[in-house]
Amino acid sequence: MKTLESNTKIHKDKGRKVLKKEPFYFIRWLLIVEFIILTIMFSFGAIFRLIPDITKNKIKYSIQNSFINEIKNEENDLFFILEAVNKNEQLSCDNKRFIIDNLLPEIKENEKYIDLKIVKNRLESLKLKTSDNARMIGFGAVAKYNSVFNIINLYELNKEINFENIDKTIYFHELNHVLSVGNINSAMSKINLNNSNIFSELINELFAREYYSKEKSLGYEEQMKYIYVLSEILPEDVLRQYKFNNNEAILVNGLLDIDNDISKAYLLLNLIDENQKNKEIHDLLEYYYEKKTGEKLINNMNILAYLYESEIIQNEEKKMFESYFGITSSIDNIEIIPKGYFSNDYKKEHQNIMVKINNAYFKILK
Repeated sequence: MKTLESNTKIHKDKGRKVLKKEPFYFIRWLLIVEFIILTIMFSFGAIFRLIPDITKNKIKYSIQNSFINEIKNEENDLFFILEAVNKNEQLSCDNKRFIIDNLLPEIKENEKYIDLKIVKNRLESLKLKTSDNARMIGFGAVAKYNSVFNIINLYELNKEINFENIDKTIYFHELNHVLSVGNINSAMSKINLNNSNIFSELINELFAREYYSKEKSLGYEEQMKYIYVLSEILPEDVLRQYKFNNNEAILVNGLLDIDNDISKAYLLLNLIDENQKNKEIHDLLEYYYEKKTGEKLINNMNILAYLYESEIIQNEEKKMFESYFGITSSIDNIEIIPKGYFSNDYKKEHQNIMVKINNAYFKILK
């Protein structure tokens, strides 16, 4: 007959064995569940690709449109944003000062478009992680904001990294993603609906350039030219709403207000997303501009300036722009400085597009 002591020992041993197995079972079942979910998603994506484009676009638009956030902020939410930054013990004092000086003005000017409660929670627990291993997030990547873990990762090679010596332009671009609270585009991409996720990067970069204009930022250069053209076509509030909601249906709504062809709207966004450097993008931009204004695109010198060194500008348009400034073949250094669209400070300083030819500056006067 087993004694109480031996019985207790047997149960303890069994308990230890179960405890040792539990992590393995949890990980195994987690992987199985994830595999099943991904299989269903990709199966749906494969079926979705067989649907005619017009039907596909209507389904996609209907899903995305239902996820547009209705912002309901309270009067004291801005105060709590400031308080959240100061309470964050994971950020240095210099980092907090940087956020207060540069990000808060953007939040104040766009508060009716931003879900301040989500942003407050993010800023209260935001972490900045630096590493000298750029390979962790892929070749060529230098920074990334992870909204799931609320971490900004900065990667550089062969350099001791801290807040004082990081590239503030790159950091502010990633910091700006903290304000974009929508995640419908990420969810849609998992079922392979060809949504234009690149637009969240492009519009984020445009806002980052205006609200942190102390240094010139580079990135997405060809596609950024098209975003500036869209800023001449789409209303300001459409682009503001899209920036902070990250929902492609908002851009589609803006284009549908100009022309009700949903396939044409998605085609333009997908071509820019894929960085196509062809005449089709030009013709669609021209189409929307003429439908909205009743004028030829070639008459808008702002648009010609943005497209001047792009892959899609037409010879006639290039000659028109060169004639406007008296550009000759001997001139080899032309820089386009965009006008302001969003930041109040930037708009005051850049009311017009500036064209720098060699060392001389010229304004485009509308």
